[in-house]
Amino acid sequence: GLNGAETLRELRKINREVPVYIVTAFHKEFLKDLQELRQDGIKFELLRKPLGADEILVLVNSVLKKSTVY
Repeated sequence: GLNGAETLRELRKINREVPVYIVTAFHKEFLKDLQELRQDGIKFELLRKPLGADEILVLVNSVLKKSTVY
C-alpha cells in the first residue's frame, strides 16, 4: 500500500547506504515527492525510461565496483 517515495523512506530507516535508483517514465508526476525526499536528505538517483539492457548493465557494474558489501 506504499507508493515509491514512501517505500524509499521506509528502506532508509533500515539502511541509509544501499544505493537506490528510481527508474520511471513519469518523473514529472512524482516531482514533488522526489523533491521532498531530497530535502529530507534521502539519497537516490533518478533515471528516465526507456532504459536499455546495456545501460542497466553499465549501472549495475558501476555500483558493484564502488562497493564490496551491501
